[in-house]
Amino acid sequence: MAETANADSTLRPYQTGNPRADTLVDLTAAYVADEGRSTRPELTHFPAIALSLLPYVSLSNRASVAAKLAGFVRTPRRLLNALARDAIEVAEPVLRQASGLTDGDLVDIAASTTPAHGLAIARRRRLSVPVIDALIARNATDIDAILRECHANTLQPDQAATLRKRGHQQDATLNRPANVPKAANGLPDRTLAELFWKGDAEARKAVVTVFSRKQGRPSRPLASRIAALSPSTGIALLQLASAHRGGDLVAALARIADINRYHAARILTDKGGEPLAITLAAIGVEQDVAARLLAVIGPADPERQNRLIALGSKLPQQNAARLVLALVGQAVDEDTARTARYGPGVMRGERVTRAGAQRKSGQSLPARQVQRTG
Repeated sequence: MAETANADSTLRPYQTGNPRADTLVDLTAAYVADEGRSTRPELTHFPAIALSLLPYVSLSNRASVAAKLAGFVRTPRRLLNALARDAIEVAEPVLRQASGLTDGDLVDIAASTTPAHGLAIARRRRLSVPVIDALIARNATDIDAILRECHANTLQPDQAATLRKRGHQQDATLNRPANVPKAANGLPDRTLAELFWKGDAEARKAVVTVFSRKQGRPSRPLASRIAALSPSTGIALLQLASAHRGGDLVAALARIADINRYHAARILTDKGGEPLAITLAAIGVEQDVAARLLAVIGPADPERQNRLIALGSKLPQQNAARLVLALVGQAVDEDTARTARYGPGVMRGERVTRAGAQRKSGQSLPARQVQRTG
C-alpha cells in the first residue's frame, strides 16, 4: 500500500489533452525517479511502452521525454536510438549526453541523419576516433569548427590535417570576391533582404556585394541618425552581452539602430552572425569592439568571427545602413518608387483633373490641367 501511495504522489496528470502523451510523460518521470527499484509492471516494461507510444505523441512531448531520459544511465539503448534518430529538437539532448549509445550507434547516426544531428554529436564531451572520422566525412563547416575547437586533443594527425586543409579552402572561397552579375544590382532592396534572411553564408555574401554597388544615400539614413552617439556605444553593447543581460541588449540595440525590438532580437539571435556584423558596421561600432562582441554572442569559431568582421568592413557605413533598413522591412527604394509616381504638383497639394472630363464639356484644354485645392 505504501508503494502505491508513493506512486500516486509521483504520477501527476500532465494534462496535454492527449491521453497517450499524459501516460508517456508521467511514466517517464516515474521511471527516472524509480531508478529500477520498483517491480511495478508499467515501469518494468517502460521501454516497450515508450516505443509504442512515441509515434502518437507530439514533438514537444517527445522532446520532454528525451530531455528526461538523456542523462539517465539506465535508459535502454534501443530507446535511446529511437530518440536519437527523431527530429533534432528531440534528438539533441540524447546525442549530446546519453552514455548508452555506442560508438557504432553514433557513427551510423552521423552518417544517416541530418547535419544538425552530426553537430549535436560533435558537442559531446568525448569522441572516439571512428566517430570523428564519420563527422569529418559529413564535410560540414559547422561540424569542422566544433571538432577543431572542442576535440583538438583527440584528433589524429591525418584528421587534423584534413580539417586544416578545409579551413584554408573555406577562407580562400570566402575571401574571393563574390561573382555576382551586375544585373542583380537592379533587384529591389526587399527582394535582396529576403534572399539574405533565407540564404546561407555564400548567398548573404552575394547580397552584401550587391549592396556595396548601390548608389545614393538612404532617405532615412540610419548612420546619420546615430552619428552623434558616443564612441562608447559599442562598449555599452559589449558590457550588456558579457553580463548576459539579453533583454537589455535587445532594447539597447533597438534604441541605437532605431528599429523595433522584434527586429533587434532577430538580428542578435541569427545563428550565422551576418545580420549583427552588418548592423554593427551600420551604427559605426569600431572593428575591435565588434570583434569582441561577436566573440561573446556570435559563432564560436574564431575564424568565422574574423570572416564576419571582414564582411561588415566591405560595406561603407551608408550602404550597411541601407541593408539594415531593408532587413527590418524599411526598404529605401520603395520610398523612392512611391513618390516618383506623382508629379511635383501633386506633392504640393494640387489635384489633377481627368482629361476625359474636360473633353465632355467641349473645352479644348491640355491633356492634364491642375486645379489648386482650397
